[in-house]
Amino acid sequence: MTEGWYGDDHLILFNEAEVSSASDRYAISQFLPGYRVIGLRGWDDFILQDSRGSTYSVTTVPAVAEYLSPYTLPPAGSSLSPDDRFQARIKLVRKAGSVRWRSDFGRECCLGEP
Repeated sequence: MTEGWYGDDHLILFNEAEVSSASDRYAISQFLPGYRVIGLRGWDDFILQDSRGSTYSVTTVPAVAEYLSPYTLPPAGSSLSPDDRFQARIKLVRKAGSVRWRSDFGRECCLGEP
């Protein structure tokens, strides 16, 4: 996982070995079939990739196709500027039928709850 600032965006980018487990943890196939989670943008957006390799940003709640927008990843070889204030600040809690995550900044999001 690579974490840090790229321009005005705080990004968490999963390495290839983490993408499958991240996609499962966030249950993205349940909400947006055909996409996988390759990262997080800020505290409110997933960074997704489709089967063609195109990348998108979408709000985490609601994670629905109508909110998908094209997103350009930082160029290969770019480095993210680390910021110790934000390192490892997202925690995931999975319950039957829902996924909930919290940041240490008091924000909470969920998927799959009515």
